[in-house]
Parts: sequence; C-alpha cells; structure tokens
Amino acid sequence: MCGRFSPGSTDLKTEYRFKQEVKIEPRYNISPGSEVPVIIFKDDRKVLKWMRWGFQFVKEGVVQTVINAKGETTNEKPIFQKSLHSQRCFIPATGFCE
Repeated sequence: MCGRFSPGSTDLKTEYRFKQEVKIEPRYNISPGSEVPVIIFKDDRKVLKWMRWGFQFVKEGVVQTVINAKGETTNEKPIFQKSLHSQRCFIPATGFCE
C-alpha cells in the first residue's frame, strides 16, 4: 500500500452501481489509522462500510499500525493470514503517495 491516499469518486452510487445513494466528502491526505470508505461483498451484494485503515496490534504495551505488506511474504505473516484468505475489501482511491 502507501503512506497517504485520496479516495475515489465522491459519487460511489454511479461509479460502483450501488442501489442506495452513497456520497463521500473529498479528502486528499488520508493517513494510516483514519476511517475510510471500503466496499465489501456481503450476501452477494456490495456494501459500503467505514473502516480504520491499517492492521493494529499491541507490542510491549504500545499500539502499532501496519499498512504495508510484501506480496511474497504476506501469507507467512500471522497478522495478515485471516484477512488474506477471508476478509477482503476494495478501497476506492484515485491517488496515493509513499
């Protein structure tokens, strides 16, 4: 992934063919840990949810956030295994930077 990104179209109903009206406010500097719109599939339909960007865990009493993963080792890392196999989502984005 990247260090910052901007979400996709503000009109997700048209862009992703949602049945309900779905609009998001434009934001251009979303940081890790921010609430972002994501699209998941539930009961064979697209659902928009707001989720926190990143994987959080506690190490030595400090909450840490991970946002990047190497494709070659993602399947080996315990923090990514459940999401990789059964908890996927789509994050609409029009731009990103590292």
